[in-house]
Amino acid sequence: MKKILSVFLATLMLFSLCSVAASAEGDELVVTVVNDIHYNSFDTAKKSNSVSEDFAHVNSAGRLYYEIDAVFMAFLEAAAANESDCILIPGDITETGTDVQVEEMTALLAEFEASTGKKVFVVPGNHDVLNNSKAEFMEAYAAFGYDEALEVDTKSASYVVDLNDEYRLIAIDSTTEGTGAHSVFAERLQWIAEQGEKAEADGKKLIGMHHQNLLGHMILSTVIQPKGVVVADSPEAAEVYAAAGIKYTFTAHTHDHDIAAYTAADGTVIYDVVTGSLGGIGTPYRVVTFGDEVRFETRHIDKVDISYFPEGISENALALAESNFTEYQKIVTDLSYALTFNNYTNAKTLKSLLKLEDEEMNAIIDKVGDRLNYALNMPFERENETVEGHSIEAIVEKYSTTVPDTDYENMIDLAVTIYQAHNFGGENYPAYSDEVILATRGLAAVISYALSEVSAEEYAKVLSFLTGLLGVEVPVNFLIYAGDGVKRFEGIEIFITTAILPIMADFTTDREPADSNVILPGYTELVEENEQTFWEKLIDFFKMIYAAVRTLLAFLPEWK
Repeated sequence: MKKILSVFLATLMLFSLCSVAASAEGDELVVTVVNDIHYNSFDTAKKSNSVSEDFAHVNSAGRLYYEIDAVFMAFLEAAAANESDCILIPGDITETGTDVQVEEMTALLAEFEASTGKKVFVVPGNHDVLNNSKAEFMEAYAAFGYDEALEVDTKSASYVVDLNDEYRLIAIDSTTEGTGAHSVFAERLQWIAEQGEKAEADGKKLIGMHHQNLLGHMILSTVIQPKGVVVADSPEAAEVYAAAGIKYTFTAHTHDHDIAAYTAADGTVIYDVVTGSLGGIGTPYRVVTFGDEVRFETRHIDKVDISYFPEGISENALALAESNFTEYQKIVTDLSYALTFNNYTNAKTLKSLLKLEDEEMNAIIDKVGDRLNYALNMPFERENETVEGHSIEAIVEKYSTTVPDTDYENMIDLAVTIYQAHNFGGENYPAYSDEVILATRGLAAVISYALSEVSAEEYAKVLSFLTGLLGVEVPVNFLIYAGDGVKRFEGIEIFITTAILPIMADFTTDREPADSNVILPGYTELVEENEQTFWEKLIDFFKMIYAAVRTLLAFLPEWK
């Protein structure tokens, strides 16, 4: 540690004086939720890329990898000063669960509890049990939930504990040791059901917490995280949660900042609340107030002590982090995801990820993989075209269409913006926005370029494979469109329209309820909200017509 803990303790004690007075007001329960901390501390930051001289330390982790020590210290100060009664941490507390990481983390949490009087409750994430058994995790974090638990599951690291006279936390171990797969199967569900019965008998309201998501938060959840979403296997789990009275469950793992709802067979509505990684875009955490209603507020770390940063970070980057940490962390996380997307879009990595036994398909990937990556990095505008004379604008003009003028450099730049908006929460790029038009036409150009040198049969095989991978049905034979470039572009547009656009909509527009700051029903309101009035339905109808017209006009060719 780079600062003496006693100094940090004194700071927390000062902040806690205000928070104790605030929490004494009313009988509401206020919790702070933070997750996917991936805590680690470093002496030196290594050079990981040659893209940016000032940010050469950024790697493809998709988050503030070297800076998380400083971010977590700032979070502890904020949590000490806020109005919450306790802290919930649903997993991935440390990066790899090494002895040093765990010892430093548990020391910080113990100091926090001692100085503030606020309890911390944890549950393991997949990173916490990559190199440790669950028994080792429970021993190391015994003081943060397990010691005061009313009951600990004998077959997992799950437990229940009272948060106050009204609310009880059910901390569910959803991990499988050594993997990222969830383990909420029949045996665990039975334990959850039993705890629901006990909570009802005791007059307690159950709040859930576990690492992997309970519900899917986007169309591709079950494709991207097939073992990271509990209901990907069956809706049975969500029905068990609803029957057990678990109206709200706090989860993590995917680094999304999103709230999803599920309506059970009996009409009960439950919510899966995912909080973005503390080291991710926006450095978010939640403050949630349980009362007659449940009020969600997202807060962010906007200032850090750069003395916690390791050596090896450039002077310019350090100066920016100190003067404008919000801008600094956006640059770091954007660059990190750009590196990630580039790492994943080449022939070698695609073959490794897909692990296909189809040798013909592997041979096609060898042909198109690197061309795909090259096209994703092509500039949008002709005036910035590559040395080889390539740009997205030049490609789409060959097929008598255009792209909007843009400040985005290339498709990778645009993809990072859209993906980060989803991670940040409250994403709002409707179908008629420049971002969506750029994404659809740009993707058509990218795929056209990548597939321009394959045979007709290979072209059809690739698009058919992609529709199958995405789990959609496209009612066309792509071989019909496998002739010259214009016909191929038509086939690709059909593929994008029918298969990609519905998926993209989940990244570009937010489904109800809102993700960041929202008021949702309390535990006394256990059934679906009242049906819309006639006037509300009428207003929604006209909003839908307006959006459809805007979309149609946006895609019409310009008048010549």
